[in-house]
Amino acid sequence: MKAVVLAGGFARALYPLTENMPKTLLQVGGKPIIEHILEKLEVLPEILEIYISTNKKFQ
Repeated sequence: MKAVVLAGGFARALYPLTENMPKTLLQVGGKPIIEHILEKLEVLPEILEIYISTNKKFQ
């Protein structure tokens, strides 16, 4: 099975924290939000591939 992480939102509600970085890179509990998400997905044996959908604002 494939997993898709939708990480392309602009997070206007979190501005100015997200002015220069996407919300998935904000630190929560000492690590980026995306890391928390990936750790949860990695332990699921049925997940064989993980795709992360972003936007081009932070390329």
